[in-house]
This record gives sequence, structure tokens and C-alpha cells, in this order.
Amino acid sequence: MKPIKTAFILMALLLLANGCKPGKECLDCSETGYPVMNIDPVSLSFGNVATGTDVSRQIVVKNTGNIPLTILSVTSSDPAFEGSFSGSAIPPDKEGIVTVRFTPTLNKTYSGVLIVKNDACCDQITTIALTGKGTAQSTTPLFSSSLEIASADDPGRPDGWWQDHWGISEANVSFTYMNEGHTDNRSVKVEVSGEPLHPYSGRFPEGDAKWLFEPVELNPGDYVYTNWYRSNVNTFVTLAITNTAGGTEYYDLPEAPASTEWAKYEAVFDVPANGVSATVLHLLKSNGYLITDDHQIAPYYYKGFNKGLLTITFDDGWNINTETALPVMDQYGFKSVQYYRTDAIEDFTTFGYPNPKSLIQMFKDAGHEFGSHSINHSNLTLESDQVLTEELAGSKVFLENYLDTTLKHFSTPFGLYDSRVTGEAIKHYSTQRTVDRGYNSKDKLDITRLKTWCILINTTDTEFEAWVKKATEENLWLILLYHEIEGANGKDDATLEMFTKHMKIIHDYGIEVVTMSEALEKLTIDN
Repeated sequence: MKPIKTAFILMALLLLANGCKPGKECLDCSETGYPVMNIDPVSLSFGNVATGTDVSRQIVVKNTGNIPLTILSVTSSDPAFEGSFSGSAIPPDKEGIVTVRFTPTLNKTYSGVLIVKNDACCDQITTIALTGKGTAQSTTPLFSSSLEIASADDPGRPDGWWQDHWGISEANVSFTYMNEGHTDNRSVKVEVSGEPLHPYSGRFPEGDAKWLFEPVELNPGDYVYTNWYRSNVNTFVTLAITNTAGGTEYYDLPEAPASTEWAKYEAVFDVPANGVSATVLHLLKSNGYLITDDHQIAPYYYKGFNKGLLTITFDDGWNINTETALPVMDQYGFKSVQYYRTDAIEDFTTFGYPNPKSLIQMFKDAGHEFGSHSINHSNLTLESDQVLTEELAGSKVFLENYLDTTLKHFSTPFGLYDSRVTGEAIKHYSTQRTVDRGYNSKDKLDITRLKTWCILINTTDTEFEAWVKKATEENLWLILLYHEIEGANGKDDATLEMFTKHMKIIHDYGIEVVTMSEALEKLTIDN
């Protein structure tokens, strides 16, 4: 066979394999009579999945051609990954879903290829790279107390437990080691009565009362705390971590709503790299009672989304960020969410600021998103109902008129909120972003309490990269919080050098950077 004839036959075979008719260029596939397939994402990472369990992810298939697209088969090169497509042909300009399930049986890293055969022009065999890691995930509690064993030193309390209160009169507090419980026959009760309360929050002006257990030694990582409780008032929960320097770091966990019947409380938390032990404080902060039983701390493993997402947020609206942060984000094409306190905009002369209109417009022209950070940046939990509504609704109306846009997102001043603040915020906004540390995952997504990682001057590059790496590999939604970049306001905010390194780390990991609204849209599709 002559070389020229061989080359012609090979070219014809390649054209046929790629879905083009002999003699037709693939660049002409957009002409009438051809389906064209686009997929998103082009690869899937399942992150860490417990051996013996399974996790599913979705691939969106869109037909951008002019006639229906038929998915002929979905197969995988590795049996740990299983693909499926349910449905008929995909009409032009419509989407279908290919579902991929990962079921690891061994403690190892898996990689494979999903093969989607279809009748699209030019690309009848589409491949999607698949990765995932099977891990032997233990959920055995590292701490468990049903409170059945009394202390040898004091039979009026469980072994390893103590009573504590501060800021309130001892005469108004009582602690009881009860002869009834959620499990078996013992539980602990704290009750407060006759204590003066704040007129708006309904809590003590300061202080609390609680039972507490000895700190539990824990390695850095993710954990879940649970207990069973009964209470006639809303109660509060705080994580206390002892670090390597011997200090204690406190982090708020979600509020526990009142329940006179036994209810389960559950919260996910992390122990940072410098953490050595932790205890969890279930606090009574108002007149009433709180009974608890069956306290546990166990390892926790997030359930990720279809892909990792990252959102960059800024609080307060510092003018200097247009000179420092904005150009760096522009370099990588990143869009942020800017949360503004409106008093500094309305009365900028009193604050000693230049007119911020043109500076804010720079963020708007660059495609960034905006949110409210209230009017006066006060502790909203201590405001009256009338003032609370004005802080939330008034700032929204002002910013929508000022920016000529619709505002859907709110961030809590000082990170302080309670059920009353959250309830009012969600009347006016789609989301409430807090300063509660952590990741947002498929199994723990709460748009009324979005978690963040707050970047300060003492945030190390190693810490920052670990956050991005985890979100990328485990398909989590990571929200970053910055304030003033390279400012002189006396706060411990990130410098421009830090911010520049951070943006490069994000770019190098390839995680998708989205605004708040874009994230919600993608997660809605994911679910």
C-alpha cells in the first residue's frame, strides 16, 4: 500500500471515530443536523471516602448542537467507579445528568476514567478523569459519657465533671446530679432563676452557668460533638481548645433551641495544628433550666459537593482595598463579595474618609458581588427588635439604591448572632455569613450560618494552603474572610504580601472561585 493511500485511510478512520462524516471538517459541527456535547466538570475528585461506603457525584451534560444528543453508554475503567445516565436523548440547548458513584473497598488512592459514548459530532467518546481515596474511617467515640459513674471525691457530681458559673449570683444557681437520664439513670441539670436579664437579648448581661467535663486529648483534625438535652430556653454551646502554649481558644458552636423533650445536639468542629485537647461547654445564659446526657466526641468526615468551591469575602468596605486587593484579584480573574457597613458610606466625612462612591464602583465594574454588614456595625444581639430590623432592612435598601443592584447576602458584625438575629436576617437576605470557623459541606450546609476561615496577620501560609488543599481535595465550600489589606487601622489584618501569596495559592490549586450567588447556584444544581 502506498504511503499516501495509508495516510488517507487513517485520516478517514479518525474522522469517523470522532463523529464526523468522511470529508467533513470537525470545525463545521455547529452546522444544522449535528448534536454537540459539552460537559462540566471535566474531571471528578471524590476526596476521602470511607471504605465500604459510597459517594455520588454528578456531571452536567449539555447539548449545544441542533438536534437531540443520545448518550449510548457510560462505562468506567475501574470498577470502584460506576457511571450511569438516566433519561432519553438530550434536546438541543438542554442538559442531562451523568451520575458517578465511587465505592472504595480498600484503603488506597483510586484513579480511573469515565467513558461516555454518544452520537455527538467530533467527540463520540468523551473521557472524564476520576480520582478518590478509600480511607478506613473510624467513628468510634474518643470521648463518651453517659454520666453513670459518680466521682469518688464528690458523689454529687459525675466522675470527670465539674460545676461552674460566672457573672451571676451564686444564690440564683443550682446544680443537680439527677437520678434520671436519656440513657440509663443519670444526667446533670443546671438551673438559674431570679437573675436580671438584658431587655432585648433576654440573656444575662454577662456570665453563664454550666456543667463541664475534663478536656479530652485530641489530635489536629475534624470531630463531631453530640449530646442529648432538655431545656425550657435556648442555650448556647462553646468549644474550648487547649493549645500547645497552654492557652485556651474559644469558638462558638451553633445555638441549641429550647426543647422540653429529649433532643439531640450535634456540631462539627476542628482542632487546629496547635491544639492538644478540647472540651465543649453547653451554657445556660438566661433564667431557666438545662439538662444534658450522653456527651460524645468522635472523628468526623465531611461529605463533599460535586467539586470544591472558594469564595473570597471582605467585611466593612475599607477604601484601601481598591488599591491593594482589587488589582491582585484582577490578575487572576477572581471576584469577591464586598460586605459594607453603610454608616461609613452615608457619613463618610465624619469618619474622615474620601467619598467612596468611585472606589465602590471599581469593584462593581470588575464584576464583584455586594452584601450588607448592617448600618452601624453594632452587636445586633443586644438591639431592640425595631433597631434590629432597621439595621438589616435599612442597610439593604440603602445599598440597593446606592449600587443600583439587588442585595441577597448579609454578614454578621463582630460575628455575633443568635436565633433572633438569624430569624430577622433571613427575612431580608438569602444567606447569613458568620465568622464561625470551618468548611461548608453537602451534609452540613446551613445558609443561615455559613462558616468561614478568617485571615489575620498571624495566619501562616502553611495554614492557608492547608485550608485550600482540603477544600479542593474533599470538594468543600471554603469561604475566606478578609478585612483591610495593608491598612494602618491598628487591627491585625492581612498584609498585601500575604494576600498576594494567598491568591497565588488559590490559583495554583485550581479550585473554582465563585461569588456567594454563584456558589448557591452551583450547589443547587449539585443537590
